[in-house]
Amino acid sequence: VIQITHPQVQSASSGRSKIAQVQAMTSSRRRVALLCCLWQVLPKIVFGSDAIAESCAAMSDATFRKDVQRFKALVRETDVEILNAVCDDSHTAVTRVIDASHSDTMEMLQVLVEAGVDLDVRNGFKDTALSLARTQVMQDAVDFLQKHTARQDAWEADYMSWWISAHSGMLRWYVTSGTIVGLEAAELQSAFPELPEAEASQIVALLQKAYDYDEGVRKQAETGDIEVEV
Repeated sequence: VIQITHPQVQSASSGRSKIAQVQAMTSSRRRVALLCCLWQVLPKIVFGSDAIAESCAAMSDATFRKDVQRFKALVRETDVEILNAVCDDSHTAVTRVIDASHSDTMEMLQVLVEAGVDLDVRNGFKDTALSLARTQVMQDAVDFLQKHTARQDAWEADYMSWWISAHSGMLRWYVTSGTIVGLEAAELQSAFPELPEAEASQIVALLQKAYDYDEGVRKQAETGDIEVEV
């Protein structure tokens, strides 16, 4: 069977097809425009002001890129009230990325603390108590060892800080696996022969403190009788 279509019918069909294509393109452009509009408007709705939205966007980008120096610069040039507002939202990229296990996490937390942000009462960190506690233990160890290095000739503060950061994953494992329970400083030294005795003892004490805190938070969360806050 041979079907012959009149030229006018073909022309009408082609015209409808072109109209449909134009409508589809227009619809697509409208969707893109709407998304762009939402991208600009939603942060203002969520965060309440242009300043907070801009700070959150900039800090989120810096954390995603692991650009610690840029993150520090942004924090230091931002008003503490805005920083508090940014850290109060548990869904922001800032709190999600800072909570992630990364060697730069300690520096990010420390610069927030130095800027006056009280992480203990920030909503954005309340649901991440265990990770934050373990991260803070690492920072406590760095601070202690920088101030009380027993062997200044061999163990300069900068080197000890690097050592803690380089081994932070293993140190966190001691806490999360429960290996820290009953661990002696000598055992830690056997795993890390380069670690001086005084520093090994202090690190064991800090990790034990973190484990005890984790256990307390876990038990409180299980019973549901006590509201757990960081």
